Amino acid sequence: MAVSLRTTSSAIKRAVASRTLPLMAELEGRRRDPLGSVEVLRVPDHWLEPSRAIQESEWLRVSLHKWLDDEYCPEPTNVDISRVAANSYYQSLLQKTTDVGEILLKMVRELETISYQESFHGAFSSANAAVNLIAERIENV
Repeated sequence: MAVSLRTTSSAIKRAVASRTLPLMAELEGRRRDPLGSVEVLRVPDHWLEPSRAIQESEWLRVSLHKWLDDEYCPEPTNVDISRVAANSYYQSLLQKTTDVGEILLKMVRELETISYQESFHGAFSSANAAVNLIAERIENV
């Protein structure tokens, strides 16, 4: 039985989305927790300074590109994904957005402008990977 690349790609995208959507729901729940019983993950305030924001966004561009190449396979879309994600992150930092959930949702919207037709990725999985890298970096500060 022959399996087309398009079918395989769709199956992979669905599998990635099934792992991504629960994290997005968790982050959205953190933002909406009226009792404040769940800690909201925030970027450090000193990352909001323009010189540091550019460093952090460049770090994300390089780290996300490497992660995408290593986790899936090197492909041209990885360059676009990492560039758009880094720019979105930079703009969020300049706008003084510290809530990682808000950064994630903004990044998803901006990543939806990329064509994923020839890719194993999608906007949600890419933004989720970027936010996971940011969260790891925050924990190591």
